[in-house]
Parts: sequence; structure tokens; C-alpha cells
Amino acid sequence: MPDAAGKPLTVRGLAPPLTVGDRAGRDRRAEVVALDGNVFRSDSALLVAATRDDLEDWLDLAFLAPPGADSAALVLRLQNSLLTTVLFYDVMLGGLGHRSLDWMADDLGRIGTAVELGRWARDQLGLRVEVFDGTAYRRVARMSDVGPLVAEDVALVLPTFGADTLRVRLRFAVDDWRIDYIAVAAAWQRSVARQLSPARITDADEREDPASLAAVAAPDEAYLVTRPGQRFFLRFDAGPEPADGARTFLLASQGYYIEWVRRPWLTTSPVAQGFVPGADALYRAVARWREVQDTTERAFYATRVPVR
Repeated sequence: MPDAAGKPLTVRGLAPPLTVGDRAGRDRRAEVVALDGNVFRSDSALLVAATRDDLEDWLDLAFLAPPGADSAALVLRLQNSLLTTVLFYDVMLGGLGHRSLDWMADDLGRIGTAVELGRWARDQLGLRVEVFDGTAYRRVARMSDVGPLVAEDVALVLPTFGADTLRVRLRFAVDDWRIDYIAVAAAWQRSVARQLSPARITDADEREDPASLAAVAAPDEAYLVTRPGQRFFLRFDAGPEPADGARTFLLASQGYYIEWVRRPWLTTSPVAQGFVPGADALYRAVARWREVQDTTERAFYATRVPVR
């Protein structure tokens, strides 16, 4: 499976956590020991009680450390809630009104703006991973947001600090994650991947599409442009299955999407100072999320654009 940077990592011997406790000290182990759709989410009382100065939740995990190992691979299956979606659309872009067009097209191209936004995301967004070093919890890894559409598997290499019991804290903005599975691997290793470009691309009617094939053949200025509802099929020449062992295929892609501008943004008076990253912005998102959580989740999962 991929690590936080998308590099392939081979793991074996997965073992569940001995204990899992949330910030309030509740036992949450039953929600993360099996791939069953019964996911961890922040306690609703914590979401209600969140303030500008207190926007965090965390999970404390304990594992038996792999004997004699100075590191271990933490394995997760997780996805984001729609909190960061509300943050992006309602606070970051919606608050800018018609200025959202300039912010996306011009402001984000400035080094200072991009760096400020990146530092804020690093410190307050994503999944921050800490390990107890015998004295205190020390941050050792961070995972960026993966979005709400589908759960993703990831393996994060963590130091054990020589302890028999590996104690891990997952720290995140309240109600930002849905976590289905957590385990630690008895062994892990970096893997060298064989990179395959697509051999064929066909459209929804199974017609060959050589222009699209050329567009995705290399990371260059040529892009395959898609529209909502469109689908296409990639075929890779991977060769025969090996006689011994098995193969894992990871699909890697590079590109970007053009954000749709909502009609209300064009009629909203933009905030005077533009978007300012920080605790105030995150708190506005959390407060908005408290109000619209139920209706937003129902609408989101009921109206995703089908690819058929």
C-alpha cells in the first residue's frame, strides 16, 4: 500500500491495537479493528463544544511493538468527513464571493500566499501522528487530507523508541476523519515499483482513443480533459502473473481540476481582507459544519455525479 508520500510499502503480519481511546477517554476499539464500515468519528458532544481555541480531537492507540524492531508500520483505512469540504467551499471560496475567481487564478500563484496556506494546512489540517518517546508525545508523521469520496489505505512508518508497547496519538481537527481500520505491521519494507504507462485507452463505447493515450503518456503539458459523467477505460500490459508470490497494482495519476463557481458566490459581498488562514477560518468551518452536517452528508452522497 502507499505511504503518506504515495511511495509503495509492503507490509505483513497486521495486528490490531491493544487499546483505542478517544480524547474523552471512551473505548473506541470496536470501531477500528475490522474492515466492516463501522467507522470512528468524533463524539458529537466534542463537536458541539468546540471553540476557536479548542478545535482538536485525537485517538490514543497502544500496540505491541514488533520485537527487536526500531520502527513499525501503522496501517490505516480512512477518509475525510465533509468538514474540509465545508471549509473549502463555504469559508475559503464562498466568503470571497466573486473574488474567489481572482484568488484561485492569481493569489494562489504567489509564493507568499501559497506558503502561508501550506503552513496552516500542515499545522491544523490533515492527520498528525505522534509517538510517545518515553517522556512525551513527539510528532513523527503527517498525512494530508484524502477527501470524502472513498476510503483509502495507507501505511506510515513510525519509530518505536525501543519500547515494548508502541503508543501512538492521532491528532486532527474535530470530526475531520472517518476511520474504519487501524493495525500495526509485524514487518515492512520499501518496495521498488515497476511503472507501466497505459497501453490502450477506449471510450465508453469501447472505441480506441489514441489522442487520449498520448495525453496521459507522460507528465507534461498535454492533458486529457474530462467532463462530468464521462468515463474511459485504461488497459495496461502487465505481463503474466508470476509463478510464485503475487502482485499489487497501485494506480497513480497526476493532474488537476477546475473548480466550479457557485452562483451565490457571484452575488455575495466578499470579505474585505480576503481569505486569511488560521484558527478563525477553521472555527468558522466547524461552526458551519455543526449546522449543516446531516443535510450536507445526505445531499453529497445522494447527488455524486455517476460515471456512466
